Amino acid sequence: MRALIAFILVVLAAVLQGTFNPQIRILGGEPDLVFLLVLAWAARAPLQEALLLAFAGGISIDLLSAAPLGLSTLALLPVVFTVDAVREQLFGFGFPLVLIFVAAGTILVKLIFFFGASVAGFALPPVAALAYTILPTMVYNLVGILPIYVAVRWLARRFAE
Repeated sequence: MRALIAFILVVLAAVLQGTFNPQIRILGGEPDLVFLLVLAWAARAPLQEALLLAFAGGISIDLLSAAPLGLSTLALLPVVFTVDAVREQLFGFGFPLVLIFVAAGTILVKLIFFFGASVAGFALPPVAALAYTILPTMVYNLVGILPIYVAVRWLARRFAE
């Protein structure tokens, strides 16, 4: 049940990200709702559920944009595996660690996505424009992780399997 709810949430987040987020773009960045949901879910749930979310969210984002199919999934997977590896090594995976993963993960996901898009033939902006995009997105993500993390924590407790 919990995996189904997560699947529905990540598809809805992809739809919001593809339709509503471009309307609130400030300074070149926008919140990455699917990334935040996948990260918060990976911090609270088993690896299999987080992989399902990364796959479903990445494919959903790519279907709603001009990005090559599977590129967003490819960008999300290293974050999921890293969160799982760190979570297994630590006694607790608290919110301060989630903030670190949001900052580092935003950079990693955007760089993988930009590199993959350039390999696929999309024109990449210069390095300064990448910083112009990544840094505002990181600020959005650092602010947006709190309500998403709280909601995911509540759902994980409510629908514990």
